Amino acid sequence: MSMGEINLAKGLIWSAKERRIIYRWMLVYLLVALILLPVVAYRASVNVHDGIRCGRQVQVIQKRFRQQHPDQSGMLAYADTLRDTLQQNAEQVAAISRAIPHTTHSMLPLLEMLLYQRDSSFINRLAFVQEDKDKRTALEFSLVLPANRVRSGEKFPALLQDWRNDPMLIRQFTAIVPVVTERGNILNKDVLIMKYRGILKEQ
Repeated sequence: MSMGEINLAKGLIWSAKERRIIYRWMLVYLLVALILLPVVAYRASVNVHDGIRCGRQVQVIQKRFRQQHPDQSGMLAYADTLRDTLQQNAEQVAAISRAIPHTTHSMLPLLEMLLYQRDSSFINRLAFVQEDKDKRTALEFSLVLPANRVRSGEKFPALLQDWRNDPMLIRQFTAIVPVVTERGNILNKDVLIMKYRGILKEQ
């Protein structure tokens, strides 16, 4: 090598400056690794703990399922059975909904209003009339008002005002018709008995 003055190791050995730079980067890498190691170890322990806890919960759920449904082969099979049952029920409900006319009316809104009146009147009589003399379906009821209210000028119960302001009742009934008003005595108290008929709209 000395005869031709050729240095075959040139470029294979780093200079002192390059070695110092690489050494410093290695120290930085080791420092970062030492800092992150506890964090990674903590996260791993948390994941392991969560996995163990989830496994115990699954065992508890499976044990409870076997106790409550001993005739079932497994939770997945039971879930499939429930899904099929719900689908069948949904189809039956849809079939019933298609069979019922959209114009069907209900007396439930009026009954709810009669039961939850906002004044001192109360129901004395309630009767469903499938077909009156004019071949109409109706709901007959009597409201009792204290006589002192009548003497004070309050002759009409709040029901009539609520009726005119309730859009659902307007859709269900054509009118609320007064039949007769008479005086009476209930529990030794003078009262005014007002009879009405709520006429349902025709389908």
